[in-house]
Amino acid sequence: MKSLMGLFLVSCCFACSGCGRGRGKLDGHVFLVTQDGQNVKLGLVDVRVLPYEETKNSIAKTKAHADEEVAKLQPQMEAARKTVASAKANVKAMKTKSDSNRSRQAMDQYAAALRTEISALSELAPLQESAMSWNSGAKYFANLPAPVSSVKTDADGKFSILLDRTAKIVLAATATRRLGDKTETYYWLVAVSLDGQPNKMIFLSNDNLATSDSRDSVVHVVE
Repeated sequence: MKSLMGLFLVSCCFACSGCGRGRGKLDGHVFLVTQDGQNVKLGLVDVRVLPYEETKNSIAKTKAHADEEVAKLQPQMEAARKTVASAKANVKAMKTKSDSNRSRQAMDQYAAALRTEISALSELAPLQESAMSWNSGAKYFANLPAPVSSVKTDADGKFSILLDRTAKIVLAATATRRLGDKTETYYWLVAVSLDGQPNKMIFLSNDNLATSDSRDSVVHVVE
């Protein structure tokens, strides 16, 4: 009897020692919710499994580089902003003058002030766009580590991946959608773990985009 009990306890120990180990399945769904509440399923999206620590290091390096480049642009942007502010003030003054004095000279001065403002704004705009581009999802995706594995979503935006049950990984995905004459690009870099469980579900949606404030997203960018 004691012998049987001992064998039972040993078998239980072996069974428990395997709890949380091995591989499990992560089921996912990639979709967007539009402003009018419609669900847009994103098919044929490449979902990559990235090593967590390497991805975090890549993001830190990209951010450091981006901060340096934006810092270089700051003096030029500040000077351009001052020029724009001065031009706007002059436009306001010339507008007041032309309203009270309808002479040809006053109207010409007002028109010249408007041209100066437009010119100042055209110099500021590309500097601001360049600064913003350094904090875009595209910059971070360009420097990501090689994926451990990858899978494409089906027509319903669904996917399944086998993972080590105890590993922490990052899911990387990007998708585009045509809206009228404009194309929008979406980025996801979401930290995931099965937490020792055999199955788990993940949604890549508006809530955890790289542009969101989700705690699951390992990067936060602007677009």
